Amino acid sequence: MPPWWDKMKLNHKAYTFPTLVLGIFILGLCVLPGSAVPEVGWQGILGLDKWVHSLLYGAWIYVYMNYGGNKPYLALLLMFLYGGAIELIQEYLLQYRSGEWADWVADGIGLVLGLIAYSQISRKRKVSSKTNV
Repeated sequence: MPPWWDKMKLNHKAYTFPTLVLGIFILGLCVLPGSAVPEVGWQGILGLDKWVHSLLYGAWIYVYMNYGGNKPYLALLLMFLYGGAIELIQEYLLQYRSGEWADWVADGIGLVLGLIAYSQISRKRKVSSKTNV
């Protein structure tokens, strides 16, 4: 392996079952035919699709951090690139799906919000555990 590889390795604790399953689940949802996704009349008005992207990616990075991830910015970058790759797959390899830049932006927003949520919740846990001692 090249010398920089060791610096890039993520904490192996982060590769727990829930983190991997959520990544695979996201891929599975994104390659489903559009006809397999239930259509809601008001989803276009409220941008439900974008909310789902943000929620899934926010949950994904939160799970990563919660299970011992110690490189949040590298994880954010890799997960963001994963989302972009999925959008490219949808656009160029799947005839029944189309990639959208807005979905990729929603993925990124979800990742940032997931990191913020983890940071806030873990900070409150630390404060709570100190006051209970």
